[in-house]
Amino acid sequence: LVLARSLEALNQGRLVSTLMELSSLKFAKTAEVKFLDWTVRVPYGIPYLAAMTKRSIVPAVLMREAGMRYRLRFLEPLPAPARDRASILAATQDLYSVLEREVRRAPEQWAGWTTLESNLGIDLGRPVLNQVPAVS
Repeated sequence: LVLARSLEALNQGRLVSTLMELSSLKFAKTAEVKFLDWTVRVPYGIPYLAAMTKRSIVPAVLMREAGMRYRLRFLEPLPAPARDRASILAATQDLYSVLEREVRRAPEQWAGWTTLESNLGIDLGRPVLNQVPAVS
């Protein structure tokens, strides 16, 4: 039902905002991607929606600033993939590559990813702060 509503909104030229999940849902169709030097299975719903509606994907990140301030930053749009499985899977990798770049750029902003670094030995290439991150 959510997918049908999202497709309808996108086809009408409206905006659909989604969150990326590292863990795959049991009912979601997934793809393998390279992420933080690991191969993980992730849902490919965002690239699927883009392919079905021929709409670009506009990644965005919410970053904590001083005090209680946050800045929402929109990144370069990713083109809509073609409506075939290989293109959708490639777009999924592209999207997770963008996320990886943001995690490596400011790992202290990503609670889950800093846990990966400290507990699983993934090297993000930056020191991890001892304070609890604000956003994930």
